[in-house]
Amino acid sequence: MTDLEFDILDELYFVTSYAELQKKTMLDANLLSQNLIQLIKIEYVNYFLLADGVQNPTIDLNTSISKLYFLASKKGLFAHNSK
Repeated sequence: MTDLEFDILDELYFVTSYAELQKKTMLDANLLSQNLIQLIKIEYVNYFLLADGVQNPTIDLNTSISKLYFLASKKGLFAHNSK
């Protein structure tokens, strides 16, 4: 896990919108999106259309990532806390 991925996971202990995550991490939108997609691919982060926590795997991450909410997965929290 990179330092940047660690910092992103550090903000995802609770359901967090993309805009809020970008504000807290102060990352460029492109950099944040790339890292979130990577964390999702390795199953460290779950994503939701609404803040209700219901997953929707049919969402196209490349076109709508800025409209989503995120939460560290159990696997991601374990990796984060093990570092």
